[in-house]
Amino acid sequence: DQLIKVCGVFGAPSAVQWPEGHKLASKIGFKFPNFASTSLSELIPHASMDAIDLMNQMMLYDPLKRPTASQCLSHQYFRDVVQMSSANPAPASRDRVTPISKPLPDLEKILNK
Repeated sequence: DQLIKVCGVFGAPSAVQWPEGHKLASKIGFKFPNFASTSLSELIPHASMDAIDLMNQMMLYDPLKRPTASQCLSHQYFRDVVQMSSANPAPASRDRVTPISKPLPDLEKILNK
């Protein structure tokens, strides 16, 4: 279901874009849906070009072509955040953790209502 939704936005991957994905799909009898791609800038019109570029890179079908988390954080999109964090370093992680003062709700009871 997730792959079909991704194909709905980015279109089906070609064998050139994701050869391993096509090999795996063939082995399990999966056929990629024939969707045309939609530009992220159409779907998210208020996103900056840097944001669109980063999301497009992060959503490449071939995982070997996607940027690492470190590379993503070095992307132009985060340039202002990096400059701000250099000027105002974040507190130590132990200072940011807020202890839970009451027990968490029983999720199983909530889901079975």
